[in-house]
Amino acid sequence: MKTETALQDHRHFIKKVIFILLLLVIPLAFIFTALFIGRYSVSVSEVFRSLASPFAGGAGISPQTLTVVLQLRLPRAIAAAFVGAGLSASGTAFQGVFRNPLVDSGFLGVNSGAGFGAGLAILLFGTSLATYGFAFAFGVLAVIFSYMIAKIYKAVPTIMLILGGTIVSSVFSALLTLLKSIADVNSELPAIVYWLMGSVASVSYKDFWAVLVILAGIVGLAFFSWQINVISMGEKEARTMGVNVVFSKRMIIACATLAKKMAYLPQSHEHSFPYKVLQVVLMGRTAYMSRFGAPTQEDKVIVKNLLDKIGITHLSDRPYTQLSGGELQMVMLARSLAQEAPLILMDEPTAHLDYYNELLFLETIASLVKDGRQTIFMATHSPNQAFYLENRGIPVRVGLMCDGKLVETGPPAKTLTSANLGQVYHIEARILDSGDTKQVMPVGTLK
Repeated sequence: MKTETALQDHRHFIKKVIFILLLLVIPLAFIFTALFIGRYSVSVSEVFRSLASPFAGGAGISPQTLTVVLQLRLPRAIAAAFVGAGLSASGTAFQGVFRNPLVDSGFLGVNSGAGFGAGLAILLFGTSLATYGFAFAFGVLAVIFSYMIAKIYKAVPTIMLILGGTIVSSVFSALLTLLKSIADVNSELPAIVYWLMGSVASVSYKDFWAVLVILAGIVGLAFFSWQINVISMGEKEARTMGVNVVFSKRMIIACATLAKKMAYLPQSHEHSFPYKVLQVVLMGRTAYMSRFGAPTQEDKVIVKNLLDKIGITHLSDRPYTQLSGGELQMVMLARSLAQEAPLILMDEPTAHLDYYNELLFLETIASLVKDGRQTIFMATHSPNQAFYLENRGIPVRVGLMCDGKLVETGPPAKTLTSANLGQVYHIEARILDSGDTKQVMPVGTLK
């Protein structure tokens, strides 16, 4: 079994290495291919010799070829690659943070704010440095305004932030239209339009400071990559896993523009992205990671042992969006256990499970409590679950509630009486006791 597991780990490592190499090689291949595209024809040997000329000299190559390859096409290709990387990285970050695959990098009004800033700089100064500076400053200002609008209403933060971004985007778009109407039609207006369309035709090495800004944003997002994954599972769940959601979201949004004591198992989980089961459970280890940390080998060993203990190792590589209700709840339980918290809160964890998976879930938490490592606090509408756990030798205390008030507390035999069940559920029920097992048998509703 260990040999098979080691072989699987080796295969995963090889696949990961190949994937990373492809991510590096494919963009470089496109950059290299771009060096051949243009009206001035160059051969493969000329491109290689041009690229090697800073180290081996440019003997045998015409000055025109060196200029075209090194001074014109290469900086443009590199700049285009970084612009694309910045857009994709920021878009991915926004989609994860706001749990919406349709969100793009400009939904907070960044694009409109940057466009207005660039247009204003073209009208006032007409210099490249001022244009880039104003575009960046007004892009950041748009994000700040979006946050300020979202703060006005104490509603769902994500929805208000999106609405705030829409408002800010509309305002800056209107202001940009105003700038266009007063711009000189022969010089300023074409400059604004061409800037908004986007082009790397005039990029040279002296403009690479902008590439460094993009690179800084990408590196910042890389530091917060694990936090993005955890937040994409839901803000409430991220908080219980030790993530400072407010700080992380602010830092992630800033980069995109440039729980150790308690675990939580929800009634249901809203799928966001198709993470593998192993990745989902690893998120339970977030509280043990540094702010910019990622899972260690020790974390992976702990999680694999948990999956084996609960009996879901075979699901490790399955996308958790493709699991059944019972399988998903077992995965969410494993994620809670990965936090190694002394207390686990469960909010109707069996609400959407069939009878088999409900019993399987209860058997699993019974074995966990018997191990003495966790105390489980579970909200449920099924009185028989309390008797089921007690029948299996688990010490159970019940708090019976009705209309937000506590009716009775104590062991199941004391609290789950016919009278109490009638008061809470408005049913006639009998308690069947065969000596070693107890069970609630509903008879009918009380009129």
